[in-house]
Amino acid sequence: MTPSSLKAPRRNRFFLFVLAAVLLFIGGLYVIKNRSWIYGLTNVEQRLPDADDPVIKGLLADMVPIEGGTFVMGATLEDSPYIDELPPHEVHIGSFSLGRHEVTQAEWEVLMGANPSIEKGDDLPVSCVSWEECKRFINRLNRVTGRKFRFPTEQEWEYAAKKGMDGIPRQTADTLEWTMEVSGGKPHPVGKLSPNAMGLSDMGGNVSEWCDTTKLAYSDTLSHVYVRRKVVRGGNYSSDPWHARATYRMNEDKSIHSPLVGLRLAE
Repeated sequence: MTPSSLKAPRRNRFFLFVLAAVLLFIGGLYVIKNRSWIYGLTNVEQRLPDADDPVIKGLLADMVPIEGGTFVMGATLEDSPYIDELPPHEVHIGSFSLGRHEVTQAEWEVLMGANPSIEKGDDLPVSCVSWEECKRFINRLNRVTGRKFRFPTEQEWEYAAKKGMDGIPRQTADTLEWTMEVSGGKPHPVGKLSPNAMGLSDMGGNVSEWCDTTKLAYSDTLSHVYVRRKVVRGGNYSSDPWHARATYRMNEDKSIHSPLVGLRLAE
C-alpha cells in the first residue's frame, strides 16, 4: 500500500469534518435569524385552552361594539402632520368590535404557552410580538372560540380613536394615554387610565398596536408600498404626546419584535 493511498482516507475524513462544521454553523445562523419561525414551531403543539377558561372568557367580554359610520381620515395642516397623514379624505366604516384594551400577557400566554415580553406582568400589554406571531395567536383564539377575531384595519383603528375623543378636550388627553410624560418609561397595566368616549382604553399609549394594513399613501404623489411591512398605530409609553395623535402613522417589518408594539383585537 502506497503512502498516497493511506493519506486519501484521512483527507476524506477531514473534508467531511469541515463540511459538517460549516453546515452546523449555517444551521445555527438560520435558527437565530428566524426567531419568529422557531417561536411559532415551539408553540404549535401547545395545548389549546377550553373556551370556558376564565382568561378566554374575560377576553371575549372585553370586546366593545363600534357602530360604523363615515369620518374624515387623515390630518389637517393645523396639526403640523407628516406628509403621509395627508390629505384628509372621507372613509366609510362598517360596524365592528374592538378590544377594550390591548391583549395582555396573561391572555397571550394561555394561548401561546410563553410570554416574550421584557417587562413581565399578567395585566401588562404583551409586547415583543411580531405581526406574524400575532396572526398565529389570532388563529388559535379563533379555533378555541369559533369566532372570527382579526387585526383591526388602519381605517377602523383611526375611526375608533377619533370618535373616542369626541367631546374630550385635547388638554385632558394625558389622562387617557400612557405616553412618556406620565409613563415613567415603562408599560402599565391595561385599563388603568380613563377610557375614551367609546369605552376603549390606552388607544394613545402604553404600547403601539399592529394593524392588518400595508402602508399605502393617501395621495398619488406618494406611490411607495411596503410589501413586507404592516401599519402600527397609536402612541406608546416611550412616545411624546404629539406622536400619540390618532392620525400618526408608523409601519414596521412583519417579523420585528419590539418592546413598544403589541396587539388589540378586532372582530
